[in-house]
This record gives sequence, C-alpha cells and structure tokens, in this order.
Amino acid sequence: MLVIAAIAFSTASASSQFHLSLVGKENNGQVHYMMDWVTPSTLNSSRLAYDNLSSKVEGKSSGVVTEAAGETVACWSALLASLKPGSTIFYALESDATEQTTTSSLGFDALAKSDSSGASGAMNFTVPDGELTWAVFGDMGAPMQGHAAAVSLPALKSALSVDGAYSGVLNIGDLSYELTGSNGQDYMNELESITSQVPMMTTVGNHEYQYALSPALAVHNYYRRFQGIKLGAGAASGSSSNEFYSFSSGLIHFVFINTEVYGDEAYAALQDDGAWKVDESARTAAGTAQAKWLEYDLSRVKRSETPYVVICGHRPPFKTPKALSATGNRFAKEIVPLMSKYQVDLYLAGHEHTYLMFEASTFNNYNIPPIIISGSPGNNEYIREEAELGIEGFKWKTLIPKYGYGYLTATKNALKWQWGSAASDATNEPSSAMWKEEDAVSFPKQTISGSYTAAGSAVSEPIDVTGEWTSATSGSGAGTGSVSSSTEGSAQNSAGTSAASSSSATATSSTSSSSLQDRGPLFNGSTAVRSLDVQSYEAMLQDAESVWLVDYYSSWMFAPEWEKVGEFYAQSKVVQVGAVDCNQHKNICQREEVHAYPSVKAHHVPLNSNEKVNMEVKGRKKMKPVVKWVEDVLTEHGIESGVDISTIKEENMLRRNKFQDEVTLGDDTSIHMKYKRLRDAGKSAMLALENSLFIGAPVLEGERYDAALIWVDALAATFPMEGNRVAMTKLVDEMKTQKNWSLAAWVVLLGKWRRMARETSFPSDLFDNRGDEGTNWEVCKTYTCGLWSLFHTMATRDVKTEAWKPSMTVAAIRLYMKYFFGYEECRQHFLEANPESIVEELATSDANGPHAVVMWAWKMHNSVNTRLQRDQWPSIPACSSCYIDIGGPVSISMSLIHEDGMVDYLTSVYGNEDKAIFDEIIMTATFPFQQGFSAITGATLFFALVAVLLKTQRHRFVKENGHLA
Repeated sequence: MLVIAAIAFSTASASSQFHLSLVGKENNGQVHYMMDWVTPSTLNSSRLAYDNLSSKVEGKSSGVVTEAAGETVACWSALLASLKPGSTIFYALESDATEQTTTSSLGFDALAKSDSSGASGAMNFTVPDGELTWAVFGDMGAPMQGHAAAVSLPALKSALSVDGAYSGVLNIGDLSYELTGSNGQDYMNELESITSQVPMMTTVGNHEYQYALSPALAVHNYYRRFQGIKLGAGAASGSSSNEFYSFSSGLIHFVFINTEVYGDEAYAALQDDGAWKVDESARTAAGTAQAKWLEYDLSRVKRSETPYVVICGHRPPFKTPKALSATGNRFAKEIVPLMSKYQVDLYLAGHEHTYLMFEASTFNNYNIPPIIISGSPGNNEYIREEAELGIEGFKWKTLIPKYGYGYLTATKNALKWQWGSAASDATNEPSSAMWKEEDAVSFPKQTISGSYTAAGSAVSEPIDVTGEWTSATSGSGAGTGSVSSSTEGSAQNSAGTSAASSSSATATSSTSSSSLQDRGPLFNGSTAVRSLDVQSYEAMLQDAESVWLVDYYSSWMFAPEWEKVGEFYAQSKVVQVGAVDCNQHKNICQREEVHAYPSVKAHHVPLNSNEKVNMEVKGRKKMKPVVKWVEDVLTEHGIESGVDISTIKEENMLRRNKFQDEVTLGDDTSIHMKYKRLRDAGKSAMLALENSLFIGAPVLEGERYDAALIWVDALAATFPMEGNRVAMTKLVDEMKTQKNWSLAAWVVLLGKWRRMARETSFPSDLFDNRGDEGTNWEVCKTYTCGLWSLFHTMATRDVKTEAWKPSMTVAAIRLYMKYFFGYEECRQHFLEANPESIVEELATSDANGPHAVVMWAWKMHNSVNTRLQRDQWPSIPACSSCYIDIGGPVSISMSLIHEDGMVDYLTSVYGNEDKAIFDEIIMTATFPFQQGFSAITGATLFFALVAVLLKTQRHRFVKENGHLA
C-alpha cells in the first residue's frame, strides 16, 4: 500500500472569518483573488491550501486584533493567483501538524469534499464566468438579534445560497459600528457564509474612524482585517491602500475612495480649551494625494475593455461636515471635476440610512453622474424619511425610506440597477423578509469622447501583483513571496497621519512616531524607521516642525546602519527618520533627483521651511559618521536634537541576521540546484529591467539608452535556455522601435513583453517573478547575490556565433554597472577595477571561447569577498582541483590557481546546454520508478513532466519578420 504525507487541516470549531477580495484578471481571462482569515494569535504562521488543495501559499501577517472577552486573533492574507473562470476552488487552512495516511483511505479529492460546512475539511467558491452582479450597500450595522441592525442579512444569505443572485459585494463603509471587540467578531462571523464564497470589496466610513483618538483600535481592526485588499487590489492599482484603490471586473472598472479625508472624525483633536479642532494641513495632504491617484487611475482605464466606470465612496459628494471644516466642501470641488472629466457612469454611496437615487445632472459646468445612496441594510439609528441633505445642484428622483439593498449588473449596452426592501415596514423593530424589488433603472453606455491623459500625477506606477506573490505549488520549487506594502495605515488614517506627518504639536512627540511599527518592504517590523509611501511622503513634506532624515534607497546595503540611525533618534522630539523605496516609488525619487544609493537628505532644515540638505555619502557608510553629520547640520542651523551624541555605541543594535546580505553561492551542480539558479537569474534580470534603468533619470535616452540596449542584447545572447533567449531577443526588437523611453512607456512595454515571454520562456513564469529585492529568491537572499549569479551564468555561456564574442559580455556588464547599478561605492570600486581597457584585453582571448571571461567574473567576485572580509569561493572541499595545495588558506593569487580546473568547475555550476537540462530533467522524472513507486504513479509523473518539456521544446522558435514564430 502506497504511503504518502497528507496535509492535516484545521478542524477548530471557531470561525476562520474567511474573506475573499478581488485583485483583477489577466489578459488571458484568469482571475486573481486575495483571501483574508484569522487564526488563534498563538500561531506564528498560517498556510492556505487551495485549487483542489494542490497548491499552498503562506499567509502574510498583519498583526492581531482583539475580539470578545479580550481574546486576540491573528490576521492573515494570501494571494490565490490565476484562477480559471467557471472553476470551483476548494480551500482549507493547514494545521501545524502533518500526518501519515494512505491514498486508499484519504486522498486530497476526498478531503476536499469531506465537509462543505467549513467546520472541518475544505470550503469552496466558484469563480464566476459571464455576466456579473454585485450586491450593494453601506451602513449594515452590527448583527444584533431582534434589532434592525443587519436586518437584511438573512435575505442576502438566502439570495446567495439559494438563488446565486450575485457574484460579489460592494460594502461601502460603516461596516458594523464598530469592528472592535465582540462586535467585530460577530460581524465577521455572520458575514463569513457570504465572504467565503464571493469577494467583498469595501472601504472606510466615518465609523471606521470613530476611534481616531485611539489609533490602536482603528489600525488593529479595519486595516488588519482587510489587509488583503491593500496587498491585492491596492497594490495592483498603485495605491497600496485598502482605503482607496481600484479593480476591474467584467465590464466595470470599480474605484473605491476614502471620503473621510474630507470628514472631521479622522483629523479632529480635542484642544486644551475643550473645543475640537481639525488638522487642516494633514487633511489637505491626504485629500490631495488621493485626488492625484484618482486622476492617475481614471486616466488609465481602457473603456474599450471596461466601458463603465463606477466610483464607490461612503459619503455622497454633497454630504461632508461643515461645522469644523475651514475649507468648505473640498470633496465636491476635488472629486466632481474628475468624475466629469473622465465620464464616470455612476457614484455609489452609503452614510444616509435610506435609499435615494439622484439623476445625472450638471452643476457649475460639470457633468455629475447618477448618484445612488444605498445606506439602509440594517443600522437602526434612523431611516431618513425626507431628502433633506443640502443637495443644491443635485436632482433627486427616488426616495424609499425602507431597509434593503441593491443589485448592480453590467451588460453590453447599459448598467442595470435594482433596489429592493428586505424587511417588514416596521421602522423601530422590523423583521427580516425576502428581498422585494421596489426600484429599477438602466444607465445606458456612454459615448466616450477623446482620450485620457493624467495631469502631473505624483503616483508611482502600479504593481503587477501576480508576480509579487508566488504560490508554493507542490513540486514547483517556487517559494512564497510577499507584496511590498506601505506602512500600516500610513498617512491614509488618523493613526498614520499623526505619526508620519501631523503638524500639530501633539503629533511630533517621540511616542507617536516610534510606537507604530513599520510594515514597509525593507524595514519590516521597525519601530525606528518609517517607510514612506506616496501619501506619507507628501505628508512628511508638510511636517515642517520636524527635521526628517530620509534615506532614498534601492538596495539593502545601507539598511543596517540606517536602522541604527533610527534607533539613535527614536527619543528625539525634533528628528524623525524615514525611508523611501525607490523601486516602489520611482516618481518620488525622480522628483528628489536621486541619482545613486543610498541618498540621504535632511528635510526642513532650518525648521518650518521647505529647505533640505543632502548628505555626501562617501566616507559615511556607518551610523556614527552619519549621526555626526546630522548633528553638525542641526547645530549649524541652531537646532538641538535632544539626544546625547556621546551615547553612541559601536555594538550592533540589531539582530545580525536581519539584513544578511549574501549566502554562499553554492557548490551543488545537481539539476535541482540548476533550476533554482535559473529562477534566480530570471528574477535578477527582471529587477534590473524594472528597477535600475531609470535611476536618477525619468527618460531612457542617449548613452543610457545605448547602454541599456547593449545590456538586454547581452541577455538575449547569453541567458540560459533557448526559449528564454528568444524572449529576450523580442525585448531587444521592441526596444529598438524607439530611441528613448519614458518610465510610463517602459512599464507598459515590460507588461506587454512579459505576456509574450510566457509563450517561450522556461519555466513559463520565469520573468513574472517580480517583488522587492528581499523576497522570492531560491538560492540567494539579495539582489547583489542574484546579480553575481547572473554574471557568472552569462560568462559561462559559449555562444559560438560570429555576432557575439565573450568579451562583449564583459562590456555589457561593465556598462550596466556604470549606468544602472545604484549603490555608488560598489559601482566606483567596480569601475576602478575594470577600466574600458579591460574589454580590449579580454577580446584578445575571444578565439579561445569564454575561458578568460569565466576567470574574470570569478576574480571580480572574489575581490569583492576580500574587500568585505568574506571567505573566498569556491572552497577547497568543493573544488580541490581548482587550487594548488600549499597547505594554506584559499587565495585568488593566479599562481595558486589551476585555471582549467576552476573554469571546469564554474562551467559545471553555471553552464548548461539546453539539451543537457532537458535530458537531466527527463532522467529525474524516471527516479520514482527506481524508488519503488507503482508503475501507474511513476508513469503518470513521467508523462506529465515530458508533456511540460515538450511544450517548452516547441519554443525552440525562430524569428520570422520580427515576430515570434
């Protein structure tokens, strides 16, 4: 009897509060979802199995929230990528343990179907295919029995379970009044039968900000429970937020916005005289950043693919507080013109507990789309009986003061809207009832005039989330990844705004700035360095009462020392320490004219000004000289940090392995290790193409364009596997169609090219593996390690053509380092060791193949190891034939090297002919036969692998007329 290891899944009786959200779909029609869930807070990790339980993905933690009786649960998120429309997806949480079982007693298929209730076994949902309908409401209220709150929930559940009436939910703020304690727990539990089957998209309302004066409650609940939206749709649409973001589904492009940047709750503070005062500067900064992102997003909508645009926001445009606001209705002033300019089809809102529909209208020469308020699914504060909303300029058509919700459906010719009641007519103590239609209207598809161009958007390009998360599919060898995200809450919520930017005196205290842990991509878990995204960067610029030290970075190299700088100034009431990831926020770094890394600037010096001072990085690689520079700058401008510089200690303030930069490149020549190195080479190549070519310049042109073209041409000539070289050749051809490339055009080009590359590359997702420099590596841990691995791989490639010579590889590498490698000191060392004459010198050996270039790459790599006081590579045990044994330590002195042995070793590690790789993989496929597998099982595995290889072999394609054959 065959024994295999089967996954043991959680059978806890407590709800996992599963919540699906939609990321979007690829051009091939496959759909990406995010899944949120909770576990006991005692678990340090959680993994979800899905796609008939054959794929597994690690959860990304967003922290814990407090539920009933003070109990805490941990919140997790994960990406479910590339799901086929019409397919049913089974999923379940994996427990801490695994158990041994037999295929005859329990297989994955049996486990998947064992229990559909979710109490044990697996749950499931079906990816919709065809016409999509969305249930729409806001202000549901807590699921209290015997009260109006959530009175329509039974109808919603029945409509989904019995009729399948909708394929998603638009929940437009004020979720449960509030999401804290047992109330939040009950709400998420009650909705799980819906949110575990269809995506629920949401945003904040004023009650999500109700705890603005207690930031922990605000951050711990909405932001942590719905982290999946931030990491999914938020990251994909360029906002990295779960407050404002966008996604496309079917024929509709949906945009969710945070209307609370125009409200009072998030920005009001109680003054000493007992009065409330709004922090107008913080609110203005947040509103401006959102408006810039909104125009950026709307300008990119392809109306030929998604002809309808629907904006969802908790408040309607005419309903913002006036009592505390000094600027009037900025919501209408900022959002209405954009809705008019980009011909938005519909605006959906809540906030008012009633059903109201407003016709399309014109106001101050702006075209206002129809506005629908669906804000009465259950909250029992009131049902508005009259349309007294201060709606000058807006024409209301229908008012139905009842409990209920609506449905939105898109067809080829129109948006169809239906609203129905879902409770008895009793206002005070209504009882639930089946949904009954009471209003219906169609909004015809508009004729779109002109083309859209964003006006000066300061928002970074959107992130292709599919490459940032990698499912740990069995047998794939792919590790789990993570989406780089901005600081939790950042400037989008009251907690983040106060910590990052608030210009009020209370907001600059060290407590408010240091108590919030950073959730940024590099300084993960830091309480000393604040990762700045688009909004919090803009807010930082407004915070002129503090000196902001900001590291604009693209590499891990300076991170340990910058963390120490942050720790040193953690108690300062004047100095704040931040960091901007230039890979994620290219526009910010171009705006700051960052040309090399690290680039450190002291903003607001002198205080209460917009002036800044740039630090000369040379000679300041360590924390102590950086702090000395800061103190000298502060003293020069009459500023005291309040920290005693004599307290600096040289001991490491951090765990030594936090920013571990390298791993041994490895001596294993197995096919498994070769496959891993191939994955790392693909990631390194993509990081170079995505993050390096526009360092310090918004346009790729002139010498930089020529250097970039030579670099990609080198990849096309030397990258492993013929199909991968075909893909790179296609990129070269596309690059040549223009003599200069803007960043925006380059991002579009890479997206188009990646889709083409899937047809030829091996593995097919090789160039999809995006993400930050610290994630998704197979052998390496950092980009520099990956880059060296790529250099060695390129060097060992024996091209054997007249068009490409080994020395040309060195020329391409040198140009890449000269123009595109961001870490200035390393770049200078490399160029000093490799003047232009090195290419001519190596060219004299071209006739002998790559021998000289292989040795050049080895010597360069080990000279870096020597400078950084690392061991030489390879070790004598790994390659005894590489060295002349004199009984001493390994040396790079050529007099102690067996060159032929070293080249043979390096070629065996990094070089492979395509046929050898295929042959070795096929031989690997026969291994199960030798291990006692049944003939049927072994044959199945063998032919599955052969099918994959033959599919890839079909891509030994030739170029015809500039296109892939």
